[in-house]
Amino acid sequence: MYEPELEPLGGGIQLNGGLASLASVLSSDEVSELLRVCVGMSGVISNTYVTEENEMDQLLSLDAEEALRRVDDLYLRELGVVSSVTILRSTLLKFLISKCEEKKKKGDGVEFELKEEKVVRVDARPEEVFVTTEGDGKEKAYDLVLGCDGLSSEVKSSLPELRSSSIYSGLRILYSVSEPYEWKGGGAAEGLGRKKKLRQFFGEGCYQLKGTYGYDSEKVCDMSAIVYKGNKRGENTAWEKEDLYEDFVRRSKLVGGSREDAADEKSSKFIELGVYFHNPFNKWSNDFNNVILAGDSAHAMPPFLGQGGNQGMQDGVMLGKLIGEGVEGEVLAKQFRRRWRKTTLITAKSIFLGYLETGGGKVADFRDNFFRFAGKVGLARKVFVDGATPFPSPREVWDGVGEVGLLEQLQLALQVVKDPTQFMDDE
Repeated sequence: MYEPELEPLGGGIQLNGGLASLASVLSSDEVSELLRVCVGMSGVISNTYVTEENEMDQLLSLDAEEALRRVDDLYLRELGVVSSVTILRSTLLKFLISKCEEKKKKGDGVEFELKEEKVVRVDARPEEVFVTTEGDGKEKAYDLVLGCDGLSSEVKSSLPELRSSSIYSGLRILYSVSEPYEWKGGGAAEGLGRKKKLRQFFGEGCYQLKGTYGYDSEKVCDMSAIVYKGNKRGENTAWEKEDLYEDFVRRSKLVGGSREDAADEKSSKFIELGVYFHNPFNKWSNDFNNVILAGDSAHAMPPFLGQGGNQGMQDGVMLGKLIGEGVEGEVLAKQFRRRWRKTTLITAKSIFLGYLETGGGKVADFRDNFFRFAGKVGLARKVFVDGATPFPSPREVWDGVGEVGLLEQLQLALQVVKDPTQFMDDE
């Protein structure tokens, strides 16, 4: 595993389908350990800021626990909780690395090495893949490379058949993450005894999401994200204040932020980024099927359904199970590509929501009415549950048979007609 930066606090993520998939490869004790550093996401409340009356108008209230409890793949029965939590990226990453290191020490057949180096080039050949890092500049050969290195993937950009430009959405996000503080709501030691709702605030031309995310078993962090339209420019990725605090306070007032205590944000770290996504018709594997892209490298999507981290987690679990069963080459690439439809649908819905939620004027009026309607008829719950439900199911076992598309069925039929004997037994 090549990972150049492990220290930054980073932002927070929602886990639902990703947690359910991860739970299928961890023991109950390990899942319980993970839940102790999470905050249970009990629901979502959406409000619009009515400036004329100087008050908030609630558009919908989604009970996440009730919605997910109905889905077998999202209900962790052994623990009696639904798969719906929030956690800081750095906390989740450190937990996963620690589990790999523990399994290696126990002699569980896990060979794991973490190198804090940056990949600068990948050269794929039919039999091997050569990786060059920033450190010593020497090539190292591998049988298979999984490129999970994000939107600006070096693995992806190194190979002509995988290379593609990210698409800028025209939307930007200003994140604020507080320093860790002790949980004051009770139930800190019980993991999901800590529960919070995510809150959305809609304004003219922008919206804000606020939530609390797990840092460790005793502490949490608050995160806020303000989304608005803006031109493409250089990204502030250093989590430094610079001029972002004043910008944050100014933009938060557009969604009723004047009602919040802005002084709390002075201790926060800030980052401002553009929202990008990938063309869904890009390839996920190279010509030799020994380089496979996953996560944001394969299907970067806007974050407005909270599914980027979840889909990356499901990618990893599915690839791990297939590789562990000895699946390789073209079969591995095709089986993994089954996830294309799921990620593409989520990307399309996220793009739609991003533009709708940041609308102004008549679009803002339509947005508010749409959210009221979606809450009343159950559409919001359906979209949430559909996105959260993992694919393939965590209970699915690799048996050598996967989904075959219509084109593949026709190709197979033509092969049978052309030479039936190749499909017969030796007898």
